[in-house]
Amino acid sequence: MIMHGYGIPVFFLGLVVLGLIILGVVVFVLAMVLRKNGKTPSAPRMMTNANGQDSALSILRERFARGEISKTEFDEMRQALAQS
Repeated sequence: MIMHGYGIPVFFLGLVVLGLIILGVVVFVLAMVLRKNGKTPSAPRMMTNANGQDSALSILRERFARGEISKTEFDEMRQALAQS
């Protein structure tokens, strides 16, 4: 049966679609492997700095030192951190 020239472009379109599906599966599997090995952060964790202080409190102190927050805001946020 003669395809009148429509068979080859459809074949290549199928190859492109198949290639994109395979690429998507490879990217998905790679992302899952990296996440499982801890290379990608999946959830925030409680962090401490080198002095053993809570990093949230350190960040708060830095923001106050840079003048980003007022003394009142600093005190309120510090108390909120102490309660949690």
